[in-house]
Amino acid sequence: MGIKERLESAKGFIEVLTLFVGLIAAGFAVFATVKSYDAEHAAKEAEVNLKQAQIEIARSSELRAEHESITDRDKFVYAEVVKVFSDSDPKEIKTRKELAVSALINAFASTELKAPLLTIFVEGASSPVLKQEAQSASKFWLAEQEGMVKQLGATKAFMDFAVATATLPRFDVDIFYCESMENKVEEARWRGLAEAVGTAVNEKNVLPTHGRWRVRAVPRSVNNLPGYQIKSLQVRYSIAEGEEGAAKELATFLQAQTKQVFALHPVQQASPGYVSAFFCGGTPKP
Repeated sequence: MGIKERLESAKGFIEVLTLFVGLIAAGFAVFATVKSYDAEHAAKEAEVNLKQAQIEIARSSELRAEHESITDRDKFVYAEVVKVFSDSDPKEIKTRKELAVSALINAFASTELKAPLLTIFVEGASSPVLKQEAQSASKFWLAEQEGMVKQLGATKAFMDFAVATATLPRFDVDIFYCESMENKVEEARWRGLAEAVGTAVNEKNVLPTHGRWRVRAVPRSVNNLPGYQIKSLQVRYSIAEGEEGAAKELATFLQAQTKQVFALHPVQQASPGYVSAFFCGGTPKP
């Protein structure tokens, strides 16, 4: 698939997202009408139903505004990608522009659109280094999207159970290592430790019962984003989901496996049934 075809594919995704926003608005409008009908014909429950309808209408407005904001950002980023590959600039200027637009994709495009747009840079970027970084970031965002799809597909009962028990065997785990352009030796050591842990769990059954464990790279372009910028050994978990127990178990397990000490790092982002560890920064202890 060439650059032109990939741009058309990304444009189609944005059009579908715009239609989805309209359907959400229409759906909540119908819901509000039903609630109003209930309020008029059930005197005893009228006040409760009216208040609930007001809450749902407010939620629908917030949801619609959020989706519209995402769609607007995607349209803007897409336009910048089209422009950078349409301009006939000298190579040095073009490379700088491509670098800026690729950073824009990582920072502002929706998760569903990041990988397709970055794939365009893998094929068409003028700099071999940028092609390599775009490929690494594209792979990262594809894995992020797979995780989101799995969480959406999981039953509420399972998620509630995983959170309520808050024990490591019930959780999915991503083991990350940070990519580095400056110190490939250090990167290789962290990667080796991370892959050894993944092998111990997935192939040697060190944990007889466990969820999905993946070993993944954190590209430089992603680690530069706010919310990442990781330069130390960390176990990250969601405060909102009450995952501290599973996070502590993971830190203890990793220390036993690698002789490295991991700090607990709570985050605001909700991720039911999921914790992550980062092998980054410094030199591993022998």
